[in-house]
Amino acid sequence: MIGEKKGRQYPQDHASPKSESSPKPLLFTASGAAIYESGTANNAADQRQEPPNYLREKCKFWWKRIRSKDATFWQTILTGLTVAALVGYTWYTRQQWITLNKSVTDAENAFRVDERAWVELEPIKPVLFYSGPLMRNFFKYNIYPKNVGKTVAYDITVRAFRTALMSGLSLGDDPKQMKMYQERGLLGNLYGRKPKEAEAILSRRVAGVLGPSVVSTVPFDLYGGAPQVFKNETIYDFLIGRIDYRDAFSVKHWLEFCFFVDKSSGELQYCQQGNDEDHSPEISP
Repeated sequence: MIGEKKGRQYPQDHASPKSESSPKPLLFTASGAAIYESGTANNAADQRQEPPNYLREKCKFWWKRIRSKDATFWQTILTGLTVAALVGYTWYTRQQWITLNKSVTDAENAFRVDERAWVELEPIKPVLFYSGPLMRNFFKYNIYPKNVGKTVAYDITVRAFRTALMSGLSLGDDPKQMKMYQERGLLGNLYGRKPKEAEAILSRRVAGVLGPSVVSTVPFDLYGGAPQVFKNETIYDFLIGRIDYRDAFSVKHWLEFCFFVDKSSGELQYCQQGNDEDHSPEISP
């Protein structure tokens, strides 16, 4: 019989509920080994194996390889980097030179375009040459070249058909026919021959040099008649020609012109084709 005690009594060979121990759960480490939980989270964490630091191990690996290289290896690497730097610098310098050269060329070309000679034609007025009851009116056209540029125009050459070419308006609308007359007819062969002196105005009939803002003192004359009206078509007289010249920078230029007599009073109109100027650059690309 056990002595009297306060509270609930238990046999000595049994533990109280509070002191009764429960089985400890197993924990597994990173290596797979099983351990018993020590009762606290801190102790369990201490027993786990820390995973390896792969970045640190890789750095150590490469550092060992770098330290194992001899002086020849590093000299080769340095030489390669130097060559690459020189190539890059050369390419960059060349691009800078190209950009600068283009800027200078554009500026010089713009200056020349602004300062070059420009040969144009003064307004053309008809002068009655013949009038009669049985024939249509004929007119003489005094054409004065004028240099509207800022420098001298040299080697001025005028080529034009003295007698107007008669045709329908289709001649002035057709670029191929116009080129045939203005280039082949006046510069080369037309119908197997060059135009005769009586058929074309030659360069010796006009001034060969014109200063800036100067009009030719003597004109070159072309002739044309009033339109001829027929039953199915109207025939017009065409004044076709071109002017070639050279500017102060030794660049060749040209001016092509084409007019037709539109009324019985001798007034002229522009053709749709055949009025053009060159687009030659002042500096060869």
